[in-house]
Amino acid sequence: FVPHSAQCFDNLPNQRPQCRLASVKIVVLGDAGVGKTALLHRLVHSGFHGDGIYRATIGSDLLMKRLVLNCGAEVTLQLWDTAGQERFRSLNRAYFRGADGCVLVFDLTSTASLASLTHWRQEFDSERSGFESAAALPPLLLLGNKADLPTGSRAVSGRCVAAWRSAQQLPSDAERYFECSAKTGLNVEAAFRHLAAACLSRRQRHPMEAGLRLALTNGTGDSASGCVCRPA
Repeated sequence: FVPHSAQCFDNLPNQRPQCRLASVKIVVLGDAGVGKTALLHRLVHSGFHGDGIYRATIGSDLLMKRLVLNCGAEVTLQLWDTAGQERFRSLNRAYFRGADGCVLVFDLTSTASLASLTHWRQEFDSERSGFESAAALPPLLLLGNKADLPTGSRAVSGRCVAAWRSAQQLPSDAERYFECSAKTGLNVEAAFRHLAAACLSRRQRHPMEAGLRLALTNGTGDSASGCVCRPA
């Protein structure tokens, strides 16, 4: 898989409509120890504390990150860092409601952490039932963390990821899966930019399911015909 960053397409660069969006709610799911907190710390604070420094998340933590996408849309990400331990999973469901997107994180050195994402996805989807079509569901982003480790340390190959994605009937396009590193920052911001663009696109295409219509402007106060923000 070759990851790509999110892009916003616009054939009229001098008359580029802007998407005014207060916030996008994103929940981050995965087993304890896969690096969810470290990834979010890298995204929000551009830093890494080192192994063993991050405390286990209890319940959830909320972090905020503002991004300006290529199309000019300003997006504030509400990033919900959820607990990975089994005893806290019932608490996590409360944070799934109203989510615009979901990030599933596994550890590239642990096949069990990838297999566990089946359960995490089922829990997330159970709170998102009732949509008219699968296309209206909140977009999912799959992240394989710890890509900075030597190749010999890896237990999860690209073939394993492809098989899991196929079993889950996830889209096969490479942009929805990123190998990343909280330690070096590899692909971290690119992945969340992609997800932010996907959330904007969904809100425009399925405003009723998303629960919010985007306010659009072409920069002169006139309403635009539509949002051109979408993932590559």
